[in-house]
Amino acid sequence: MSKENAGTTALYRAPLGANAARLEAVARLPVGRITGGDVSPDGDWVAMRTNQELLLYRTASLTGGKRAEPRRFELASVAEPQREGVAIGADGLIYLVGEGGGGGGTLATIRCSLR
Repeated sequence: MSKENAGTTALYRAPLGANAARLEAVARLPVGRITGGDVSPDGDWVAMRTNQELLLYRTASLTGGKRAEPRRFELASVAEPQREGVAIGADGLIYLVGEGGGGGGTLATIRCSLR
């Protein structure tokens, strides 16, 4: 995905297992300033985060040519000085990482059932 300050984000994919490949444009999403993203281990979900929220998209909805609607989760209650990354674990946990403002970084976990 692109990381820019525009009101939209471009999403790309690479062939599975490729060390070097031409990226394929998948979608342009009406979401601005993505700070991090990940794909679930089973490939069914794409997670993106902004400074304010976590967005979870079904991969099939992103690649199906229709308007993809994410599940949105507000992150205001997560105490992070600078919100940055996200990772989806096989164990049903979503990991949120942030850069610290001089005191080190932060790690928060959210348990969720992706279905």
